[in-house]
Amino acid sequence: MDNFKERAFENEEIAIFPKIFLSVATPHNILQLEYISNLKALFQIKKYNLVTLTDWDENDPLRPISELMDGCMGCVVFLTERYFIEKGYIKKGSKNEREIHLQSHTTPWCHIEAAMAFSRNLPLLILRDKNVNADGLFDESIKRFKQVKVDINNFDEWRIDDKDYILNSYLQNIKSVKINKTKNMSDKKIINTFISYSSSDFDLMTLISEGLKDHLTQNRDFKFNLWDDRSIEMGDNWRDEINIAMQNAQVCILLVSATFASSRFINETELATFLERASQGNCIILPVLVREYRFSNFETLSKLQFFKTYNREYGFNKPVERNKMMPFDRLGEDEETTQKQLNDYYKNLSDKVLNSVKSKFIQ
Repeated sequence: MDNFKERAFENEEIAIFPKIFLSVATPHNILQLEYISNLKALFQIKKYNLVTLTDWDENDPLRPISELMDGCMGCVVFLTERYFIEKGYIKKGSKNEREIHLQSHTTPWCHIEAAMAFSRNLPLLILRDKNVNADGLFDESIKRFKQVKVDINNFDEWRIDDKDYILNSYLQNIKSVKINKTKNMSDKKIINTFISYSSSDFDLMTLISEGLKDHLTQNRDFKFNLWDDRSIEMGDNWRDEINIAMQNAQVCILLVSATFASSRFINETELATFLERASQGNCIILPVLVREYRFSNFETLSKLQFFKTYNREYGFNKPVERNKMMPFDRLGEDEETTQKQLNDYYKNLSDKVLNSVKSKFIQ
């Protein structure tokens, strides 16, 4: 077994290998730990990187899985023992009740992650410890997925021709998916998106920008390039860079606040440019209220259709406020804001951006 590890690559080399999502229960004994370590080394020899989830979010547990899986070319599910049932029952209390004895079962997360990978059309390889019960999605009667029994005490079995053939066949399938993914990416329409904001709202802009990236980057029809002035490199002519970004943008997101509305540069340069381009049908303007501001007093802004979101949608149900438009700072600057509230806001805003883009660019 040590030979596999000795032939593994340095971390810098591994980082550039195509990623394959590894769904596996956290190892709780040395046999599981060693087998998983050797499995990762074996894939590295084949120049693939098995990646596992390290960022758990109790408020939104599926989000980090989705984000990691979206960057992967395939999924390997390794069914190791998590639960051992000496004596128990299946469907207790029903007419189909039956006793079970001395059964090992894996974590339900393997079922969930396998289903998520399948919904993404990722090639699946199921590795099952021969002592683990095959049920649910991994029932042996389901022939859709390639399932391989393994002996967790004997990693050397991967040197046997039939297992090496199975692995190479699976990786060949991965290569075809990589080609198709690259082709599909090249077919996407690029949507350059300019974020206009006041410097006093920098922290709110950063939150919104990163939230939009999480929800827009994996869109099937469009490739969104989000731009704000953080993209300007030291030594660049900042006015020139802003002008270029404005002329290239198909979408402008305005983060509206009192300081935004009073900014001379925003009014005379950014807003004026985008209003002219929008009147010619060359871009979409999407205002977002980030701080409380009576925008009806601002003639130019009052004519634009804002992204409207209300306090009640995020759990703020006091009678005096529930039906009022909610500025983003209500969430972005409150320490008690939950990740779910933020994620819901980003998703709603992303849906608004996407729907506006679709109505503009898809006939």
